[in-house]
Amino acid sequence: MNINSPEFLNNPYPFYAERRASAPVFRRNDFEWTITGFQELSTFLAKPSAGRGNIGQTPHRGGDTSAIDALKKNNPSLALIERWMTFQNPPKHTKTRGNIASVFTNKLVSLLEQSIRKTLRELLYSNTEQGTEFDFVSTVAYPFPLTVISDMLGIPKEDRTQFAKLTRSLTIATQSNFHQLPKSVLQELNNSAVALEMYFKELLPKKIANQSDDLMTRLINKNSKDLDTQELLANCVFLLFAGQDTTTCLLTNAMSAFFAHPEEWQKLIKQPDLIPNAVEECLRFDPSVQLVGRFALEDIEIENNVIKQGHHVFAFLGAAGRDP
Repeated sequence: MNINSPEFLNNPYPFYAERRASAPVFRRNDFEWTITGFQELSTFLAKPSAGRGNIGQTPHRGGDTSAIDALKKNNPSLALIERWMTFQNPPKHTKTRGNIASVFTNKLVSLLEQSIRKTLRELLYSNTEQGTEFDFVSTVAYPFPLTVISDMLGIPKEDRTQFAKLTRSLTIATQSNFHQLPKSVLQELNNSAVALEMYFKELLPKKIANQSDDLMTRLINKNSKDLDTQELLANCVFLLFAGQDTTTCLLTNAMSAFFAHPEEWQKLIKQPDLIPNAVEECLRFDPSVQLVGRFALEDIEIENNVIKQGHHVFAFLGAAGRDP
């Protein structure tokens, strides 16, 4: 299963089915594993010893961190991303996530609900005419989450146009092997990381001077006791990036699925109370995030397979979601 091949990227699900049938827990080489079965993946991810690790990290090298240290020194994009809560292990991950969750409340989302609905209506109708075709990705799926997340963070409207290219560069960083990226790509990633972190750093004093009820201001106020400033800035970038990329993919994949199954679309029109379950089903059927990477912090046994400490595991969420 070559996860970088055009065939796989175009449609990974036949590859998943074949791997699940032959070996739901599979050893790729001396230090890497794949997990494609639902029960096996659920068991693995529930273990505290399934560590997140850092991009570019190779912990199986007997604790030698020289390679990753050199990467961080020369690549600010890696230094930024490793401060994201999604790449942290407990107890640091638990603390950072708890601090963000404590201010990212249902009340904040409720306050923005009418604005979110208004944004979606404008995107659907302002640039289209009834009965005409339009590009759903560029017209709705991409700008919608960017607008909503920017509103949540309290980013001024005039500043948002610069984020498209910058966040796209970070997508490459989180889905690639740093050791194998061309210098030109690395330079673009570093430029994007520096620009995004600098933007939020410059926005910081403005938020402190002009208090408002947005997510960034709440995080700044939380920062005085519980959050490091560098972590605050890094996770503002993370929230902007992660919500943008995953939601764009979810909307696009969902629309594609409904085009392929128009009877399900009609069912939702007639029974809108089914929509919440339909969202969950779209996340299962064709998820935005196809896999997550983990490192074994200690030996882990899954279905008579022993994943040794330091080994890297590719946990395929997309495969597990279609395990019959």
